Amino acid sequence: MISNLLTLSLVALLPALAAADCTTFTPDTQDGQAVYTTPGRTIAISDGQTCAGPKECWYGSPPTVNVSSYNIYDIMVGGLITDNRTISISGSQDTLNSLYTLITKATNLTFIPSVTTNETDGFGFGVQANSSGYVGFTPTHNCVKGTVSGCSSQEFPNDGTVLEACSPKTVQNNDKCTTPGGYDCVAGTVSWVATDRETANETHCTPCALERQASAGAVKGTDIALVMAVAGAVVAFMV
Repeated sequence: MISNLLTLSLVALLPALAAADCTTFTPDTQDGQAVYTTPGRTIAISDGQTCAGPKECWYGSPPTVNVSSYNIYDIMVGGLITDNRTISISGSQDTLNSLYTLITKATNLTFIPSVTTNETDGFGFGVQANSSGYVGFTPTHNCVKGTVSGCSSQEFPNDGTVLEACSPKTVQNNDKCTTPGGYDCVAGTVSWVATDRETANETHCTPCALERQASAGAVKGTDIALVMAVAGAVVAFMV
């Protein structure tokens, strides 16, 4: 009977042991600060372009000065862009959520699972003749790096593993970005990305297409927030 009770007790403990996670995250710091910013991956927010000349080309919103110096092309720049939190380890969603929570407790950095920005209007770029490229949006991430310890499950990294976790940095809506539901926008920079002609020819603006879909849905009376949410999910999948 005692043997059976002992066996049952051990079996009862197994779920608890399997659910155990890491207990400590020790962040690296510079000048006493654990959180630092870094650029994310640049996303094309225009189709690729090649300026054939002989003048320089202007893409996007028309210039306000020296208009006669350019061949002006009113192309779509912007669209729906989704940015996500990241962590430098793979695992189940429960495991990753636990690690994000642990890092937040140690650093006070909140990890936003996903945020959609609609970068639109007001962007214009002058490009030299015989050059190619596209307009890109580079999101800004808040990141921390540090070491985990007290890990007691195979689901979690070994003690002493160094992790880096990042979250989209957000800013309040302004005249160049909006978000579904009025939430803050993804912080970042919009710039011209120079490429070779072949790369430009193969570059297409997925966010632009999603913006057109959202706009078409609004015209037809579709719930715009729902359309944008679905579009954001598609962008998140594609990027």
